[in-house]
Amino acid sequence: MSRLATPNPNVTGHETALYIAWAADETPLYIGTTNKPRSRWRQHAKDKAWWPEVDYLDYKWFSYRSEAERTEQLLISQHCPIYNRAMPPWYCGLPQEDLRTWCDWFNDRAKLVFEVLEDGADLETVAEAAEWHPRYVVRLGRQRHIPWAMNYTGAYDDMPTEGYLWPGRDGKVKPS
Repeated sequence: MSRLATPNPNVTGHETALYIAWAADETPLYIGTTNKPRSRWRQHAKDKAWWPEVDYLDYKWFSYRSEAERTEQLLISQHCPIYNRAMPPWYCGLPQEDLRTWCDWFNDRAKLVFEVLEDGADLETVAEAAEWHPRYVVRLGRQRHIPWAMNYTGAYDDMPTEGYLWPGRDGKVKPS
């Protein structure tokens, strides 16, 4: 298992690490990207009140930042870590035409999700069909001021602790 004691050995200047900060009970706390993981984690340790909750960090290197950022958005929408506040979609290095297409697809999907929820559909069923975590649906809806989400008071105001997918890792480290 590789550690981040040394940088990515295949660095050409464009690589980006995707990381997940995990609690001891396997709850994902935060998902992020950086080209300097150790520096980023030191910064988190200085300015994030939640950092002491981190039991370990998974990380995976990507050849291109845009690839890491797209994967980050996917993982945030599926796992909805407790301390990620910005909800996808956001700019992820795609060419403008591709970004517009992706955002249109995403927004059409979100609109449909919120329409069926406003009509009384079950959150878990809708989230599973959208391949989004129910907490993500609630947060995205609140971010967009969707009435259904603004009034939601159910189980996904808390983070479940099982059922998370992770696409493999290049290493696992304990925070210092």
